[in-house]
Amino acid sequence: SGLGLCTNLLVPLFVATTVHPASGAVRLDTNGVLVINGSKVFPIGFTMPPPPDGKAPNGKNAIEELHDAGATFLRTGVMGKSWDEEALADELKYQDAAARHGTAPRPVLP
Repeated sequence: SGLGLCTNLLVPLFVATTVHPASGAVRLDTNGVLVINGSKVFPIGFTMPPPPDGKAPNGKNAIEELHDAGATFLRTGVMGKSWDEEALADELKYQDAAARHGTAPRPVLP
């Protein structure tokens, strides 16, 4: 559908430009190491992390807690259903939370 195609193209672009503004500076070096804005990054990610407004047992935002424990990426998006307006709204909430807490979301795209 048009929404699916739009989402496939725009969500990764939104992620790259929002979380890593100098998105042209994302590459793999000659050793295959991920480099973002000149800094080597070891990707530690979580597939379907807690909800954007979820709380850790200590009361801290759960995504912030993942970041503080070393997470660098979140894998979010639809699982077992199609992208629609509700799914896109949910994804934007994840991206906002990830941007606030320094963790880059990577949506699951069909």
